Amino acid sequence: MGGFRKELKKLSAQEQLLVLKTLDIMENNPYYQSLRTKKIDSKRKDLFESRVNRDIRLLWYFEEEDDKVIAMLEVGHHDVEKQRKVQRH
Repeated sequence: MGGFRKELKKLSAQEQLLVLKTLDIMENNPYYQSLRTKKIDSKRKDLFESRVNRDIRLLWYFEEEDDKVIAMLEVGHHDVEKQRKVQRH
């Protein structure tokens, strides 16, 4: 995995701004309707995907059992989940 920050830097300045706005929304409600958050079918039972826009996706999981801390795994264009094989840490 390339890591969230490293992948974020690869996006254009406008795309980075959209990601930051999305993270602000997720801070209040990771299931907000426009994010279209869904569980991803993977080896990790707790892996989620959320939309930044039609092309950019975030991959993340809840770091704690109380679902209050979100750990970002990846950010990238729509097929990011297909490009990465996410293993349980």
